[in-house]
Amino acid sequence: MLFGTSLLFRISYFFTSFFPALFLLSLNFRNEMEFHTQYENFNNIFGLLIYWMYPILTLCFSILAARYILRYLMKRQNDKRFESNSCALNFNARPKKFKDGLGYMIDGHAGVKINSGFIAFAISVVAPSIILTLINNGQAFPPLLVIFMFFLLLMMSNDVFPNIMLPLFGVHLMVTQSGYNIFYLSKQGDILSGVKRLHTLGNAGSLSKTYILSNDSLDDTRMEDE
Repeated sequence: MLFGTSLLFRISYFFTSFFPALFLLSLNFRNEMEFHTQYENFNNIFGLLIYWMYPILTLCFSILAARYILRYLMKRQNDKRFESNSCALNFNARPKKFKDGLGYMIDGHAGVKINSGFIAFAISVVAPSIILTLINNGQAFPPLLVIFMFFLLLMMSNDVFPNIMLPLFGVHLMVTQSGYNIFYLSKQGDILSGVKRLHTLGNAGSLSKTYILSNDSLDDTRMEDE
């Protein structure tokens, strides 16, 4: 998942992706630990915090993870050291190519998906969390095990899981037909035109196809029409 990026970035992305399912599980943990019986007579803030401890922690961790991803992307986006010399994103209808033939021009039109896969997300994560919780009479372990298996599988694959939380923080993911994962920020929605530079988010390996969209356009001297 997002090959080439740092482990902390991938874990943060996974945690924000699974926030709805984890939040549902945190509500179940609250009931399973029977905090409601232990503190049901508390009519103060402390009692409420104990009762809602797991949901509050889940929400806080998810927000921190989303904030980390946003700050990480903004830092890489504004650092020229991470500018890619071998890839650029072409939003023009007319195909472009590098004059020296040493770079790859990513097509920003054909087959591009933005924040895709929410139906698959609902079917594969949220629904099992609810169903397994009901079947097991409030036992949170089975759906938690399912989520952990998703975590192991995705960490060892190059597939990208849909993220329902990051768009709320102004972070969007564009997946091209050629398999490139390109993040961009909401404020960049008005500049999705021309040929844009890309900044890497990880190593330069052949399987590392994850970038952040730059605000700068590629120099005309480096490209020509196909």
